[in-house]
Amino acid sequence: MVTVDMQSLPAEIIDKIAGDLDLQSLRNLRLACKLLSCYCGTCFKSFFKSQHTDLTLNSLQQLSQITHHPKLGPAVQELTILATVYDTSELDRTLATKRRREFEQQGVFSVTTVPQATREQLDEARRSREQLFTEMEQQQRMMRDESDVQLLADALRGLGKLTILAVEATVVEGFGGYTPTPSAREWHPIWIRAAQVYRSAMLAIAHSRVAVDSLQIYRASQR
Repeated sequence: MVTVDMQSLPAEIIDKIAGDLDLQSLRNLRLACKLLSCYCGTCFKSFFKSQHTDLTLNSLQQLSQITHHPKLGPAVQELTILATVYDTSELDRTLATKRRREFEQQGVFSVTTVPQATREQLDEARRSREQLFTEMEQQQRMMRDESDVQLLADALRGLGKLTILAVEATVVEGFGGYTPTPSAREWHPIWIRAAQVYRSAMLAIAHSRVAVDSLQIYRASQR
């Protein structure tokens, strides 16, 4: 049986293999040796080309770590800032009725059922509701003291230039995670949050002096 040392393969073959790997597998391959780490560098950096932040503390801190990294920072070319609205209405309905709406796609149609919620699902709804309220409180606190602007500006200072900076709106529900904006029944809080995040983004850009080739404001958000 013939064995082949991967390090002896042509660089083009290694590059092809690296291009088919997910981020975690690529990280593991780069740890094998310095040569493979060098060969896989371009593919690895491509995973950091597009970044996003929902302006939460954790999200902004993670973004700042990437943008200020001497090798990963220059790889970032696109940034999406999410104007996030937390919607507890579905969780409130589940806890009040003890029934949970479930959606199933059947061809081109979406079928909705409302079966009795299990004890585990009700416990999950309570935990999710508490988490959403915690996120809402943090969001309002950061907006009041403008720490979202300060942290975003700090993250942007790690970038000399962005090809695209986009601002989009999204809704977070307990069970469904991020959902398109039309799913929300009440548009008023979305408009308010969209205006707040637009202001924060523009202030952060001004404070950081980052160069932006294309500024896209709520272009992908459905209206």
